[in-house]
Amino acid sequence: MVTLTGKNDNAALAASDITYAWTQSSGPTITLIGADKATASFTAPASASLVTYLFTVTVKSTSAGTNSTDNVMVTNDPSIKDVVVIDSYSWASSQSGTISVTAHTNVVDGSAKLSLFLLNPNQGAAIAMTSQGGGKYSYNARSVKKPSNGITISSNLGGVTSKTAVTAKKRRQEFAEALTRRRSVGWSFNS
Repeated sequence: MVTLTGKNDNAALAASDITYAWTQSSGPTITLIGADKATASFTAPASASLVTYLFTVTVKSTSAGTNSTDNVMVTNDPSIKDVVVIDSYSWASSQSGTISVTAHTNVVDGSAKLSLFLLNPNQGAAIAMTSQGGGKYSYNARSVKKPSNGITISSNLGGVTSKTAVTAKKRRQEFAEALTRRRSVGWSFNS
């Protein structure tokens, strides 16, 4: 999703007095959403080559009887990879190994698909992560061997990121939970 934003910089003009009109001047035809608002948007279709779109925004003041125009150029370059970020990664020994991973990409229109790779000596196939919408993805599973060399997440749009260690906070939490379980079954500890 591409967002185009117009702005009134004249403090003397009330927002209710301003109208906006976005028009596409060049490039492959797209559907412009909110063409009569300060912020308009469109979905750039996938392309195998560089594509440029040109838009004109006209801002009018009805009380002052004035208007102003400006041009905005948007370039869709398929050679630029998306940015993939691992937001959280945890593994617990419970349930024969439980893994939880969340990640996001800067591509939020649904065209990005993220895959998780568990980095073990005998690395398996890519695991499709579940889209949560808005470029966010997750994966949760039980009976997973701890990835001895961490995880890698890759996107079908070229972005890649890796994480090699589970956070220490999670390990302390697992230890505290294990102590609680032992105490609940009648074990005692001397301080």
